[in-house]
Amino acid sequence: MLVETSAPLVPLLAASIAGDAEIVEYGCVPERAPDTWIEPESLPHVFGTTVEDIPPCPYLRAAPADMEHWRARLPLDRGRLNVGLVWAGGHPRAERPADNRAGKSYLRNVPVAALGPLARVPGVRWFALQKGDNEDDPAPPGMDLLRLGPSLRDFGDTAAVASLLDVIVTVDTSVANLIGGLGLPGLVLLPKVADWRWMTGPDRRRPGSRPSNSFARSITATGPPPSRRLPMRSAGSPRAAPSSRRTSARCRCAA
Repeated sequence: MLVETSAPLVPLLAASIAGDAEIVEYGCVPERAPDTWIEPESLPHVFGTTVEDIPPCPYLRAAPADMEHWRARLPLDRGRLNVGLVWAGGHPRAERPADNRAGKSYLRNVPVAALGPLARVPGVRWFALQKGDNEDDPAPPGMDLLRLGPSLRDFGDTAAVASLLDVIVTVDTSVANLIGGLGLPGLVLLPKVADWRWMTGPDRRRPGSRPSNSFARSITATGPPPSRRLPMRSAGSPRAAPSSRRTSARCRCAA
């Protein structure tokens, strides 16, 4: 089986997909042309999947080498709750209009300053998993925030770090889907009108599909969120930014 994906997903999928599978970046030429192909979004149709029999989580996992790497470097505080935080998603500024409406990111993102009430929750150490041009947003006053974004090379790193933390708080972005696939506890901040794929309506519940995630539905684009108590579990290690991107794909790249 050949799986073609974007470069940041290659290490994660290589660690997660069992069997004789080759994970390659988009644009790479496989050793042998596949006999047929299918888009991932079409697999539920082919398998006849319904909301009642969606495969259970977890279906993703962090590579053991990444887990060991971050366990040795992540400064976890055993006396506090170690919480990952992501406050924005969407396209880089260079690829979106000036009004920040590309991909409806303006509905999903939360100004990090609006998360000020979280800084007053006692016994919490915050770890920013934010990537991209929002990773340098100023933290709310009093928030003990360690920024890991520059050291996260790909989703393999993010998966390992998230697996070592106690809980993740994130807006509706890739990290929300990542922690769901990993079966990790999380709080997903959804806008009042959430993307339909979350199936949050009263008649659209997915039985047991993302049991580890809770939802905070009243986040708005302009106002601060109401106070929410973080989901707790018992308290459960950064590397300098790499000089070059790692590759786990075995492929012959086209010129």
